[in-house]
Amino acid sequence: MWNPQTSGSLCLLRARGCSRTRRSTTLRCVADDWTISHFSQSNPSGEGQGDVASLLRRVAESIEELGDVQVQDIVFHAEPSGEEDDLTMTVYFVREPRRR
Repeated sequence: MWNPQTSGSLCLLRARGCSRTRRSTTLRCVADDWTISHFSQSNPSGEGQGDVASLLRRVAESIEELGDVQVQDIVFHAEPSGEEDDLTMTVYFVREPRRR
């Protein structure tokens, strides 16, 4: 389950008119009118923030929590910072059952 203290940042966007809540490592944004939804996720800052496998596991867990959705695209971004890269993945999805 996603935890803002251990899971890094997660931003879930579903439409316009976004309301934002900021906590130490968390930015969460939710609304309801867009055709395609997306969320971005990264590892917590500090040691291990550049661990790609860890980020992939976090993103996979977040996708599972969404339930039966169609993932349209996944974007990976690495930003050099300090000793380890700051990694971010953005997942674009549609809230419809996935095609089988």
